[in-house]
Amino acid sequence: MIFRSVVFSIFVLLPSGVYGQSTEGTAASESSVVTTELIKVDGSRLKAEGVSIVDGKISTQDGQFDINEFRLIDFSKPVGASVSPKVVIGLVGGGTLLAKTVRLNDDAFVADNVAGEISIGVEAVTQIVFKQEPLSLFANTKPKSDVDQLIVKIKGNYQTVSGIVESISESEIKILYEEDSIQFKTEDAYGLVLARDLDLEEAETNGVIVLTDGSKVTCMLDEMANDQVTATIGELTEIVLPLVVVSKIEIRSDRLAFLSDITPKSVSEIEGSVFNRQWRSDLNILGGPLVLRDRVTKTTRAYSKGLGTKSGMKLQFDNTGFDRFVALLGIDASTNGNGDCKVLVVGDGKKLFESRITGNESPKKLDIEISGIESLELSVEFGDDFLDLSDHLNWCDARFVKNPK
Repeated sequence: MIFRSVVFSIFVLLPSGVYGQSTEGTAASESSVVTTELIKVDGSRLKAEGVSIVDGKISTQDGQFDINEFRLIDFSKPVGASVSPKVVIGLVGGGTLLAKTVRLNDDAFVADNVAGEISIGVEAVTQIVFKQEPLSLFANTKPKSDVDQLIVKIKGNYQTVSGIVESISESEIKILYEEDSIQFKTEDAYGLVLARDLDLEEAETNGVIVLTDGSKVTCMLDEMANDQVTATIGELTEIVLPLVVVSKIEIRSDRLAFLSDITPKSVSEIEGSVFNRQWRSDLNILGGPLVLRDRVTKTTRAYSKGLGTKSGMKLQFDNTGFDRFVALLGIDASTNGNGDCKVLVVGDGKKLFESRITGNESPKKLDIEISGIESLELSVEFGDDFLDLSDHLNWCDARFVKNPK
């Protein structure tokens, strides 16, 4: 049994800056009234000022709405750190916090983040990665209920040391191993997988706060007012973040389910494919961002959610009580106008949609009634060239939607 105690913890924010570099006056220079774009579950958009969240309601100058009516609050702040993060901290719920450095003080990790120094209790942290390079040993390490697992270089090779981590500083890591306290240089550590109660159920969440450095905090949104947002990670850790470092808030509405977050019931591939590639979640078929080009306006747009597929693929999903299937279809912009395929959407064996999609046309919006349908099949067939070389079909923002009651 792990002896590290669990405490209630709060994010403590210092003046905002880039990874701890003070930029006094930045927050003050921002207008207290921020124009924000809100995107509803049905895809409609509205701009508002002075948006707030209280008791599960979003308030704007146009009135008060249930938070489940929305999927995104966009503050129009670009995401991208000016200083590459050296440490990636995994949070419960699947979130990640990027930092320049991290240290362990008693039962709280202190991260030097874009918002300044952030303190977060160990109960809200799942792992810490010190090296930004792949390592199969770390990737295959599963959490244990009684010990932490430190992946560290010993005599030139990475090895696993199991014990209780006592302290972490910029220069060294101390771990209690078989009743002995052992020190390692932080620069020799690859990562740390923290002990977790394997029987603990995931806490309820309804949002993801995306910071301007790319950090993503999966949480339960409590309140947004007075230029800050308050939320809870897991069961115990409360966070308070200034809106000046928040790029957007993704709302996990119970009226909405992205297909990229759902495991397909079945996946198959038609014979004749030139390349053996796997479908992708929230990426295009090559592993890059989902990007579509509007041939009319000559503009491109990247999408954070969606499916990356190609000709010869069929994906089948179960419909668990949703009313509509919505997506924006198009060949990925990386093909430079190439690509030719045919798309079919079939529900319970009945054809619901069929269309040819080419790389030299604008994306097509798809909105299909699926009430009562139990199984939905997305099929991408070969076009007139009978090849899949550039048939990189993106199902951007592909989602199941429930109609309002």
